Amino acid sequence: MTLRAALLALALGAPLAAAADKPKAVEPPPPSATLAPAETPGQGRCTVSRKLCIDFEGDFAPGTAALACTKAGGSFDDGACPVEGRLGTCFRRPPGSGERTLLRYYKPGDPKALKAECTKKPGSAWLVR
Repeated sequence: MTLRAALLALALGAPLAAAADKPKAVEPPPPSATLAPAETPGQGRCTVSRKLCIDFEGDFAPGTAALACTKAGGSFDDGACPVEGRLGTCFRRPPGSGERTLLRYYKPGDPKALKAECTKKPGSAWLVR
């Protein structure tokens, strides 16, 4: 389209062909956004040690989260893991499942090593704090 034709088109209120044909770029969401936990009531927390607390969320069958906690050597209650001192979180949602576990890691620890270990499993993502 020539400059003269473009100016004429603009004056007449017609869209420019070049602009109308060009697709808009759409950026995909970051991986953590596609795996972020839904805002549903939590099932409870499992305190395993001073360095690890697990939040259970989503569609766990009754008693399943508490049993998993006991098997991990932790103590289960209906609270949520604390934010203070947290290094990061390994968010896990098995493919095709509504169950979500958030493994909360606390100081001392190596966030890079924890992230590397976390992201080995399908359906897992490392979330900063």
